[in-house]
Formats: sequence, C-alpha cells, structure tokens
Amino acid sequence: MNRKKMAFLLIISLLVFKVNALSINDCDVLASLKLQSSLDEDIYICKDKDYGKKEESIYYSKEDNTIYLNNGNIYYLSNYGNPLTISISGDNFINLLSLDSNITIVGEGNLKFKEDSYIKKTDNGEKVYRYVYDNRIIVNQDKKIYEGTLNAFAQDYNNLKADNTMPEEFKEEDYQLIPAPDYVNMIPISITPAWIGTYITTDLDSMVEDGYGLLKPKEVPKEEPKTEEKEEMPAATTLETEKVTLISSKKLEKKYKLKVADLSSKKEEYNSKITEGDILNLYDITIKKGKKTVKVKDNNYTIKIKLDSVNTEEYESYKVVYISDSGEVSEYINGEIEGDYVVFKTPHLSQYGVVGKKKVIEEPPKEEVKEKVIVKKKEDNSIILKVGILVIIAFISLILIFGLYIKSQKLNKRRTIKNK
Repeated sequence: MNRKKMAFLLIISLLVFKVNALSINDCDVLASLKLQSSLDEDIYICKDKDYGKKEESIYYSKEDNTIYLNNGNIYYLSNYGNPLTISISGDNFINLLSLDSNITIVGEGNLKFKEDSYIKKTDNGEKVYRYVYDNRIIVNQDKKIYEGTLNAFAQDYNNLKADNTMPEEFKEEDYQLIPAPDYVNMIPISITPAWIGTYITTDLDSMVEDGYGLLKPKEVPKEEPKTEEKEEMPAATTLETEKVTLISSKKLEKKYKLKVADLSSKKEEYNSKITEGDILNLYDITIKKGKKTVKVKDNNYTIKIKLDSVNTEEYESYKVVYISDSGEVSEYINGEIEGDYVVFKTPHLSQYGVVGKKKVIEEPPKEEVKEKVIVKKKEDNSIILKVGILVIIAFISLILIFGLYIKSQKLNKRRTIKNK
C-alpha cells in the first residue's frame, strides 16, 4: 500500500471512530488538547467551565464560548464535532489540528497548523482502545482516560466498574471501542486549500506553505506610485479540449497541450465509494509536452468540465471529487454551474469526477391523500343519493299518472253504458 493511500485510510478510520458529545467525569468536553511543553497530559475544555486566565496563552470563556490563543504553542487540538470559535493574537502554532466538523477562526494574529495526521497504538500486535459506556469515556483510578487492549480491559474490569458505573458483567458489545491515537509515530499529511475551505471559516487570509496551513491578517494593499508606463504581468494561459477547459494562473509554454482521458468505464466502480449523488462525468486531466506529462509547480488552475446530455434542472447541487492515483476518493470540491459547465479550482491535476445530487420531489403526506379520497367518496355518495331520490320521485309520479289514466277509462266506460 503506497503512502498516500495509507494516509487517506487513516483519516477515514479516525473520523469513523471519533466520539461526539464526549463526557469525562463531570466534564462535557468541548475540545481536548496537548501542549508542546507537557505531551503526557491531556487537557479537556468543558462547555460550562472557564479554562485558564485572560493573560495566559490559552483561555476559554464559557460566556462567549470562545477559545483565546495568545502566542500559544499547542501539539494537538480536537473539537470532537463541536462548533468551535478560536480567537488568535500573536504568533500561534498547532502541530496537529484534528477536526470532526468545521470551526471558526477570528482575531488579528497568525496561526500555523497541520491537518489530522496520526496513527493508532498497538501492544504486541494487538490494537489499543479507549472505551465508552453510555456516552461516557472510561477513566482509571487517577481519573485519566483508560487505554488498553481488549484482554487488558477484561482483566482490569473489576477495578474500573465501580468508579465508572459499569455493568456487573463485562460484555464487549456494551462498549464503543475507539482506537487510541499514537501522538509520537505520526504520518504527515499534506494540507490543501480545499481542506482549509471545508473545515475552517475565517475572514483571515489562508494559504498553504510547506505542508502547513497558515492564517494571517489581510494585508492592506499599498498604493503603487503612478508611472507613465507600467510593466504588464504575463497573462494566464487557457488550454481547451471539446469536453474540458483549463485556465492556468501561470503562463505556460506554447508547446504545452491539455490531455483529457475519458474514464466513463470507471463510473460504476467509483460510485460505490460516494455517499451522495452519482458521477456524471469522469476525466483524467493532465498537461503534456509531446508524450511527457508536465507538472507545473506553485500553480493554481480553474477547470471547466462540460456536462454532456445532463438536464441540470434535475440536480440541486454539484461537487467535484478528486480521485488519487490509487483509485481512492481523496477530496470533495464545491463546483459552480456556468452555462453547460461545472467550474472549480484546484492546485493540482489528476482524475476528477463531477457528482450531481438529484432534487428530491416531495410527495403529499399520506393522510392528506387519504382525506382527499374520503372527500371524493362523500361527493360520489351524495350524487348517488340525489339520483336515487329523483328515480323514486319519477317512479311514484308514473304510478299516479297510470292510476289516474285507469280511473279515467273506467268513468268513460260507465258514461257510455248509461247513455245506451
């Protein structure tokens, strides 16, 4: 298994096993962290308790639900799926920023960070877990999170159950098992602008440098001195094929050509790895110089993919999936519709698929349909009743008319006999 695929699988497994609404002792955990100065200590910030002091490097205010960092040097921070606001001042560093959901970062300082990137602990080949019962994580007698293999947990069970209010008898299915993270043996993962855009909401400038994410205050543009002649910057380069248009932020050599390979035959394979929507178009997009593939460093691309034979009104949203060389869906990118094209931005070229999420047509509630049927039946019954009454009246009228006719005939007969 190559390094890229391994890193992707590790992130997915971490997201699957993380605990939302984590409770430890009497703390409803908002976030957990480790400081560079004390890697052996887990610090938990509780939703209903202030942490630290305003003048310290880390301070949490329960009143405005904000973590304040002032020249903070943090090894690891996770939000456990909770909405989180971090206000920064000075220069701050978070080696591992592990997020289950997006956070908001405000302030006037700088922040340098990595994305989620660590592996699981093992003990003689057995996986080491943390254990959760009834949404509360199990702690040892020192009130620290208990970590151990399944065999060790079963052996320590009697010593743990009293302090953690666990069932009298140990059953593995009663517990949620979370692989214990190994903060030392990390696997570094390159961060991308798309990752920052997905997980971080901020008005600060965001960028990626040397595998780290950076947030900085926006620079006020300086007024350039007026000159009679201004040197023109090289224009961006546009390369086109029938299905795909590529706009490079850097000017490319004239010999460079856009190469687009249609991967429609792989749609079914990749659709099984996508939870929402279906792949509408799938291409391998590269830049070639002759037969050689060219990689342009420090470049950003705007890519337009044409939607062939697709009724855009059937879909409520579009995303673009980045598929790695190993065939894994590694990244989701928001796409915008421009005419017959889906448009997105990316710093690298590879396999990209356009995924469309179909609109859901809401059906009327069953009770409403039932009510309409009942009303219709009542109307039909009313019509039948009216017709029945009219038939009866007509029948009675015929009987009366026939009776009068018979009586009239009898009178005429009597008169005739009398006159004779």
